[in-house]
Amino acid sequence: MADHEPALGLGEKDGKPLKVVVSGAGPAGLLATHLLLNRSKHYSVTLLERGENFADAQLEVKRSWMIGLGPHGLSAIKRVPGLYERVRELGIRGKGVFLHLGKKAISLTPEKSFSDEEHEGYFVDRNWIVSAQMKYLMEQHGHSGRLEVLFETKVLAVEGDSRTVISKDAKGHEHRHQYDLLLGCDGVRSAVRNNFIRTHDFSCRVSDVYSRIKHIHTRIPSQLGKQHFHIFINCLGGGFGGVGLPELDATKGTTRFNLLLGTQVCSLQDCDPVVFTKDAKAIEEYLRKGLGHLDFDFADIAQQFVSQDWFRSGEARCNYYHLAKERTLLMGDAAHATAPSIGQGMNTALVDARVLDELMELHSGNLDEVLPAFSRIRVKEGQSLTDLSGYQFSFSASQQVRLSLASVFNGVLTKITGKISDPVSLAGLGFKLSTVYSLNYERTQAVRSVNESIRREIFETEVGLLPPRRASRSPWVSISLTLGCVSVFLASPWGVAVAVLLLLVGISSGRKAVRPVALRDVALAEKGMKLPGFVKALGKLPFSVTKHIILQPPASNLPNLRDVFGTSPYEFTTVVPDKVWSVKYTYQPDAQLSQLLVGRLSEANLCKKVLSDAADPEEEALLRADFDQAACCCKIPKKKGEAGEYLKAGLEMISFMKVLSTSNGGLLLYSPVKIDDEAKAWLDKLGRVDFIVSPSASHTSFVKSATEAYPSARVIASLPASIKVGKVGVKTDLNYTEALDEVVAALPDFDVKPMKADPSHELCLLHRATGTLCICDLLYCSTCEGPLPKDKAKDPKAWMGRIFTRLNFSPHFAGGLLPLYRHDMLDPESGFPIAPPLQPGARSIFGHSVMELLQTPGVQRVCGAHIPDTLSAPAARDLLQRSWGWACEEAIALRLDDIPV
Repeated sequence: MADHEPALGLGEKDGKPLKVVVSGAGPAGLLATHLLLNRSKHYSVTLLERGENFADAQLEVKRSWMIGLGPHGLSAIKRVPGLYERVRELGIRGKGVFLHLGKKAISLTPEKSFSDEEHEGYFVDRNWIVSAQMKYLMEQHGHSGRLEVLFETKVLAVEGDSRTVISKDAKGHEHRHQYDLLLGCDGVRSAVRNNFIRTHDFSCRVSDVYSRIKHIHTRIPSQLGKQHFHIFINCLGGGFGGVGLPELDATKGTTRFNLLLGTQVCSLQDCDPVVFTKDAKAIEEYLRKGLGHLDFDFADIAQQFVSQDWFRSGEARCNYYHLAKERTLLMGDAAHATAPSIGQGMNTALVDARVLDELMELHSGNLDEVLPAFSRIRVKEGQSLTDLSGYQFSFSASQQVRLSLASVFNGVLTKITGKISDPVSLAGLGFKLSTVYSLNYERTQAVRSVNESIRREIFETEVGLLPPRRASRSPWVSISLTLGCVSVFLASPWGVAVAVLLLLVGISSGRKAVRPVALRDVALAEKGMKLPGFVKALGKLPFSVTKHIILQPPASNLPNLRDVFGTSPYEFTTVVPDKVWSVKYTYQPDAQLSQLLVGRLSEANLCKKVLSDAADPEEEALLRADFDQAACCCKIPKKKGEAGEYLKAGLEMISFMKVLSTSNGGLLLYSPVKIDDEAKAWLDKLGRVDFIVSPSASHTSFVKSATEAYPSARVIASLPASIKVGKVGVKTDLNYTEALDEVVAALPDFDVKPMKADPSHELCLLHRATGTLCICDLLYCSTCEGPLPKDKAKDPKAWMGRIFTRLNFSPHFAGGLLPLYRHDMLDPESGFPIAPPLQPGARSIFGHSVMELLQTPGVQRVCGAHIPDTLSAPAARDLLQRSWGWACEEAIALRLDDIPV
């Protein structure tokens, strides 16, 4: 191609070449770089790529996903002489699309449409295309002195006024790159696009495509065409389906298959819970149910499925793609990232580079003309791309039934007439996306209305604008879809009539409300569990009955280490010399709780789901032994269990009592443990016990033991705790639920801080003399690593702790620092029984209380009833924020004055 002398902008100034900076070495960035360097010897390019050099990578290892390279993309690649031949060798020539419904496959496009060069299309691996482009670019221009390629270099910012790009390399060094033209080809999270935000009329929407996908690379089934795109609608039930494309192996033979399995976010709750597990065997069985008629290597697919996280992608919509003054242009995903629904993302990105080259030629490099012209031409194509892709499938079950049946009808018409009857299919044949959009306008608008409404509902529910709405999809939706399609395949008048009737049934039975999926729901789904049955049952009982069960008297005669092993159950520790002490006490939970725990832990389904989450074979073996131990505990007779056999088997609990001095020489016991002769002798050496504090409605088991050892001490407890201990003959002297002022007056050495609206009725105490803050149920972990200490992670004796952690803690809730039931206790919709019931706005009020606690002055250390370590104030603050940030955020959003009384 002949060199051009640009009139303005790019060109030669004072004999020096002008500089182009390209951010992102993807398909668009590489092609644009190649075309610019081909255009003129006066152009030099600095290419910045945050990833590695795929030109040197082993492509069999660096597979990404298969995508369609159709007439749009090929027309762009052909602008670079010789590149088309390189790329063609890496692709599989496409011949059409098959829609799979059960065991039936129907062609949606006539094969003759793909037989000529005009409609040529290939299935290619995205990384292989990038590798071929990079290799060819370096061969052509690597030694020209006009190309600089910097890998593992991240763009940090763009200074548009000075036309400077700031980047950071792999060693952390920052660099500044001057430019005359900047091309932002750096993806959906574009750093270059951030510079556009300063412009008041720039509008950009970046959002999740609301799908969760896993990419599988496996052997191609013999029943599937090796040159076709395959769509599996709802093949696994519950909205879980997939698409697949053939792919080349290392020898360029078509023996492999790229299968994408997933669903939409709004359908996650309809999926079989097994898809959220790490149980390869269960996944294999699940896949066989829907795809068993194909000879997939299901064991291989299942192993890949459980070994990867869910893939999430984003979409971007911008109202223009250029900044004239700053000489900046957006291309590819930075301008119009999209869902992969119609397979035109990479094609559109490549066309962006081609259009830029054509405009440079048309306007002789005059950027004042080129940049605005680029936006005029490409914005409508980018918007068409994101709309056609984003609204190809509906979030509404009933609407998707209608759309799927329409696709089937179109497929039948295509087979009969040999003409394309589905407008979206035209995109793969080289038609402009804006043209396809206009032909498909009514369908796109209908799906847009439904999907955006559902997106908004999910958002409003997640942020608390709306209460959760729970609704399930009728099985008639799936039944009507399947039977309707069968009727169509029969191709008879009565079959069509039945299909229409079933379609109406499906629409009337479709989902009318969407239940948003919260992070906690995902956490529970991953574990395949819900609230324990006995908790649900309690939630359905009349409050008078529930109150009696919840407030049952505490068990105090619980076996400890001395009773079973003859060793001391105590560990005494000094926290602050002569002021604060800690007592660790190890014992057996009461028989009812013990039987409940071991019974739940030994359930086969639960064992299976927990084992599926094991990180490696060693951990799986350890967990399997843990469940074997739980099964052994189930066989222990109740009387022997009550006598200490459970503790002997490893079913142990640990509590921490804090002992704090008062200014008059007395002591306060915070969350008391059992006081036997050993503990009493130790306490008597410290001083006189004046107060016994039960700081939570659940920490009452040993209040009676403490009062028996120190009958003159005053008992401080909440109303629920007072009722519980009253049933075993313990009188509460000070009730901080109803008479807080009296408690404050009785404890002049402490700042008394009850947690408001807390279902546990927790009382925190700050010991002013030492700055020691005592908490009870607010923290369950001493570090951000979770509740199980490292020294217990592989200890065979800690089997119950490992299983309990697996069942009750999830990284998706509070960073794995709180048990899931702490969320349920503050959620009126959870069914968790609370006595007394939650007050309106309890979660927000409680969040305010946590925030007030975080702002308490004078705190130097924090001690807890569930944590073995004494925490520094900064460490405790960090853990509290991580644990309860979700409640604090709600408190910030909802002022206390807004809460109804």
